[in-house]
Amino acid sequence: MIVHTGEKPFLCDQCDYKAGQPSQLKNHKKVHTGEKPFSCDQCDYRSGQLGNLTRHMTVHSGEKPFSCDHLTRHKAVHNGAKPFSCDRCDYRSGQLSNLTKHKVVHTGVRPFSCDRCDYRAARLDDLRRHAASHTGVKPFSCDRCDYRAGRLYDLTKHSVVHTRVRPFSCDRCHYTTGRSGDLAKHKRIHATAKESDVRKE
Repeated sequence: MIVHTGEKPFLCDQCDYKAGQPSQLKNHKKVHTGEKPFSCDQCDYRSGQLGNLTRHMTVHSGEKPFSCDHLTRHKAVHNGAKPFSCDRCDYRSGQLSNLTKHKVVHTGVRPFSCDRCDYRAARLDDLRRHAASHTGVKPFSCDRCDYRAGRLYDLTKHSVVHTRVRPFSCDRCHYTTGRSGDLAKHKRIHATAKESDVRKE
């Protein structure tokens, strides 16, 4: 039986995803189609997976069924660990599911298109982020400064500025930061300096 062998013969025709069951592949394909049949009855949240909607509902109930100590993957958020890396670029993630979503960008397939301009995206999330640039709506505001964001994710990233927590550090100098993206930008300084030194020789 496939479940016990770990075999994954069902392949997605749009990315590298493999599934052990046809139903898993069917659910996965909603990532590409953008289909979200499960909706929250208390806000605008929609999901392609019933499990995601069930987890979302705890936002409204205030229920927190799991403590941080029991959530192994979640702990990576706090320690900055990113054990999953892309074999085509320097992208790293704390979760395998994020890496799988990222790999779509390397396929060249861009099925999601903006209805206001020529922009096309490999992932629905990227199209949504782009769409916000047309509306200019920024409903999420920082309670410590004037920063506003179009997405809660961006506000969460911004909030690190106020905490002074700097879990990301450069392995070549003393630079530390609260954002992994800032560390990646910083590391380019070392790469550029190294290229410059090679050209001088």
